[in-house]
Amino acid sequence: AISSKSLSTFQRQGSGTKMIRTAVLCSGVALVMATSPTTGTESAVPLLFFDWASSTTWHDAALELEMNPPTKGDRVVWPTEPWETWAVFGYNSVMQVGPGEYRLYYDCIEGTGVPPGGERLVGDGAISHRRICLATSSDGLVWTKPILGVFNLNGSTANNILIENSGVSVFIDTNPTAPPSEKWKMACSTSVYASPDGITWTALSNHTPVKAEDDTKPTAGFDPVLGKYVIYVRRDVKQPLHPADVRTIGRCVTSDFTNWESESPGGCPVVFQPDALDPDGLDVYTNSWTPYPSAATPAGHFFFPSFYHHFSNGAPFGFGNDGLLDVRLVVSSDGINLTYVPGRRNRAPFIPLGVNRCGASASPSVSGGWCSPSTGVEASTNFDTSAMYVASGYVTSVSGDEIFLYASGQPFTHGGDNGKHLWANNTGIRVLRLRKDGFTSVTAPYGPNTAVEQLPALLTRTILVPTGCPPGHISQNKTSCAYSYPNSTCPASAPPVTCKTDADCTAVMPSDPKLTCRGVPVTCLSGVCGSKLGGDLCVGKEYTGGVTLGLNVETSVAGFALVEVQQHGVNVSGMSLSDAVPIRGSALSAAPSWKSGASLTTLAGTEITLKIALTDARLFAVRIGCSSQ
Repeated sequence: AISSKSLSTFQRQGSGTKMIRTAVLCSGVALVMATSPTTGTESAVPLLFFDWASSTTWHDAALELEMNPPTKGDRVVWPTEPWETWAVFGYNSVMQVGPGEYRLYYDCIEGTGVPPGGERLVGDGAISHRRICLATSSDGLVWTKPILGVFNLNGSTANNILIENSGVSVFIDTNPTAPPSEKWKMACSTSVYASPDGITWTALSNHTPVKAEDDTKPTAGFDPVLGKYVIYVRRDVKQPLHPADVRTIGRCVTSDFTNWESESPGGCPVVFQPDALDPDGLDVYTNSWTPYPSAATPAGHFFFPSFYHHFSNGAPFGFGNDGLLDVRLVVSSDGINLTYVPGRRNRAPFIPLGVNRCGASASPSVSGGWCSPSTGVEASTNFDTSAMYVASGYVTSVSGDEIFLYASGQPFTHGGDNGKHLWANNTGIRVLRLRKDGFTSVTAPYGPNTAVEQLPALLTRTILVPTGCPPGHISQNKTSCAYSYPNSTCPASAPPVTCKTDADCTAVMPSDPKLTCRGVPVTCLSGVCGSKLGGDLCVGKEYTGGVTLGLNVETSVAGFALVEVQQHGVNVSGMSLSDAVPIRGSALSAAPSWKSGASLTTLAGTEITLKIALTDARLFAVRIGCSSQ
């Protein structure tokens, strides 16, 4: 929907600050916030800042884009059942079905880690069983393994197993032609399935698998704009920069969920791969495609691929297909053009490996120089010492303040012990906690003493102010004290209250007759309500309804953010940077305000751009919509 046509730099007049201008071609999707529902407290589709071209038309060169790695939480699922004796493992899918209903479809492996039905490599004839199990949660933090009663294991259905397969991606199919019996879809490494409820699954027998190289995890969904299914797969292709086949991410687009290559018979086109900056032996192993906030209304497409760096010369354990895997962040505005977040260390791990506690030597180039599969030392190291895989999808915390991602970890390397050992309890899936909308951010340097017109700033792409919002109305008075404002003077939007008696002051807020400023009761002083220590009492109005604009922002105590509203390149009267009241602290939806008392409600149905100035701050997202607050 948005394509970068050119990049140029120019000098902002009067400041001498270098600016970066991005010329963009905007279609209807570029105004996605305008086409989202106008009911509720805010738009479901945020303006995110993961690349400059899709979110801004220019920005100050002092501003940087950064990825924000999540905080590693506890393991929330780990092996506890007989059908999980080898591992709770890598290729998983998580989703939020409704309020307080979360589902985690995960790999549960009995026997060894070889593909489903494969012979165990030690030659004892044992069979590996890689299955898809289900865990459920009401908060995303505490997960249970329900008895589902659908999979017969040794004569009993008292288990949480769904099917025998591996590499799972589950989604609710919004294709209008999908019958109710196939409302849910599942894509696995070798098969596809349909279900009316996400519990009982039926294989779609006419599935034509992609090339055999994809033995990991496809990620699938229905794109309502295309009216087709999109499936990201692993493609092993030859590259001129690397001597061997390299694992890459391919993108399949098809009207037939059972035939992913129906529209690309030569193989699903590669959309992301190692490049000239990457060393030999580095593969993109998985994709973990996660459209956010949804596949129906994506503000961005986020990928959490596991990058696989192969050990060389058979060290440390002599296995040919062995190495370590960590997770990077890859982003896209359209799901086709994938890239790293512009900025420093943009290829650093989004999720780093856990601390190696296997011993003094941590060099995989030395024989035995990693967690040895023959000593059992993996039982005492971090469970994600050697490899991680992120589940596709996300859920929100009960409070709505956080995003939860989930990553499986393993203490053994990709080759492990070649299937000879049961890793059991030192594997599992952990929660990753991230601020709402917080995958990436715009970061501004320290400079609180900088003049407003000199502050680093950006100009957003065009936003349509929604119509149909309930009209704003005054719900109550809102009091504050003059010392809270510059020069200890009440602003025009919250003027002091004149009075003749003390009763005139308490009448301002009858629900709180003990009004104080700096702890001193407010009284009538020389015709104005206030206190001797705190200055005048400032009384504004609290509004309900109307249009709301919210910034997901974080500042230091010295930093702040300012918002200017523009139309046709000119600031709207009363909504300039000089009129703006500074936003401070950390808030998920800080509402900008102006000393003039101006409101966005008066601009309903028109297009605006936002000039946002920042100092010692991080800006994560902007949302606009109707407010009930």
